[in-house]
Amino acid sequence: MLLIGSRAIVIHFPEFRPPQDWDLIGTEAEIAQLVERLPLVSMKSGGAKYVFRYRNVYVEVANASRSEYWARVQRQFSTQPLLEEPVLGEMRLAPAAYLLLTKQCGLVYDIVHWHKNLADLYFLRDRIGSIPEEIAELLPLALGDSERMFLPGHSRRAKRRACGPGARLRWPTLHSDLHALVRIGDKALAETSEAWEAFPALRGRDRQRAMERLLAEEAMVLAAEDYRERAAPTDFEREQEFVIGAMRRLATGGLPIGWRYFCVNHFREILALIPEGFLARLGDLVDGRKAFPHGVEEGERCETPHDAQLHPPATGALRLPHVVGGAGCSERRMESAGACSPLPD
Repeated sequence: MLLIGSRAIVIHFPEFRPPQDWDLIGTEAEIAQLVERLPLVSMKSGGAKYVFRYRNVYVEVANASRSEYWARVQRQFSTQPLLEEPVLGEMRLAPAAYLLLTKQCGLVYDIVHWHKNLADLYFLRDRIGSIPEEIAELLPLALGDSERMFLPGHSRRAKRRACGPGARLRWPTLHSDLHALVRIGDKALAETSEAWEAFPALRGRDRQRAMERLLAEEAMVLAAEDYRERAAPTDFEREQEFVIGAMRRLATGGLPIGWRYFCVNHFREILALIPEGFLARLGDLVDGRKAFPHGVEEGERCETPHDAQLHPPATGALRLPHVVGGAGCSERRMESAGACSPLPD
């Protein structure tokens, strides 16, 4: 079997949070041995995954005999360090770089443990400077497996509350007014025609910064809308809650998947652009529902061009809540793809 998940991470990095369960990959024969040793809690997807109970924690085993992806992963890491657990038996330890990929791939979907997985990704990204080519080759398969598991539910639930391709805004005029109020530069980037096409005229660091700024402005608008709808008039101390919620909606909502991965990969940098206390400066909210001040000329609205294909998903984030600082991307990667990434070109 192959050990993955949080229990594998803590072996690589003992300072990692305490693991909550066991995550394994095993063949039908290996799973059959566990059936004889442990109480079976459930069998999912016709035998694709088995869940056992061991020492009051769950043991989840993905069936490599039912999945080409998991079978390849188990074969590829068959020479990794060998561990032995008295009841579970022998298992190989998955490399830390592969564990980073597994944490990243599901974050563009609104999974149950989204915040925990985001923090885990940041923890690993702080400690892993590059991904070997043989592990990077698994990325398309890992992305495909996440899509298989999460896309059906995402397609049903994703809300397009942000500006962007296919947006259906709840309050179009208010949304544009808020963009004018929270803009970081002279003009709200969402008003520019090439914004959601990822600023094709820009290159390298300039392009990356423009994309980060666009998402920072959008997150502030979504946070302000949420605050207006749900909060008491003086709940400004909850600003971080609304901002993080807005960032999660950007990463898991209706934007094209390239934009959603960019939001995950640059989460720290985007948060660092959002000024503390911006909600308190947006205007009079005595009744908690009053519209924010207006001041945008009629006709100015967020641009919503057709879906734009962005660069492949990459990894680039640091641990919350330390959202300011950190090393920049390599110039090679930024010039080639406009994104932070340890993956080879």
